[in-house]
Amino acid sequence: MQITINSNEFEKLQNRLITIGSETLVGKINRRIVLSGQEYGAKLTEKKAPRSKDHSKSGPQRGSGRQTPPGHAADNVAIGKVSKKGYRYSGNIGWEPEDDSPHFYERFPIYGAENLREQKTFEPIKADVEQYIKRMTEAEYEAAIKEAIG
Repeated sequence: MQITINSNEFEKLQNRLITIGSETLVGKINRRIVLSGQEYGAKLTEKKAPRSKDHSKSGPQRGSGRQTPPGHAADNVAIGKVSKKGYRYSGNIGWEPEDDSPHFYERFPIYGAENLREQKTFEPIKADVEQYIKRMTEAEYEAAIKEAIG
């Protein structure tokens, strides 16, 4: 699941912050907001992700050299790097198609596979994370403006 700060909603606050502070300040704030959103989304995923009674039966099923990943996938939710395009910052929560971590098999229910339809695992979580990011963005921008004004 990808999360992004929607700059259009906060354009007035962002422009005001740029005139008071600098573009670097806005970048640092946006990066901090996305990182916080990723952590929040990972915590929500941990709570809502399915867990097996015995995780030693999880993981790749083929081959004689089968290795069991450490812990449940729900306890090891992947958090991607924060990326930037212009003023737009975004980050990923969960497993990407090119993932090769010990819990790589979690990408199959998310993106689908040859014999497995795509499941909407992150859809309910995405709405919660977007609301969290909106609240966080407003609070962070307003706090930075108050601090800059004095």
